[in-house]
Amino acid sequence: STESVEELFVVLCLNKTIKDLILSNCGLRQDFCTRFAPHLPAASIENIDLSNNALEDK
Repeated sequence: STESVEELFVVLCLNKTIKDLILSNCGLRQDFCTRFAPHLPAASIENIDLSNNALEDK
């Protein structure tokens, strides 16, 4: 949901020690990536694992 993306973004912005984000097999869909991607530049994430989710490779 949009709220979940916003909550995740807040946590990532407040906690600058998180470098790896593992979201493997979480049931994520393409709309998650579309909503989450604009927030990434403000986070300190270096690696994201989105494997085993229903994401399209375009």
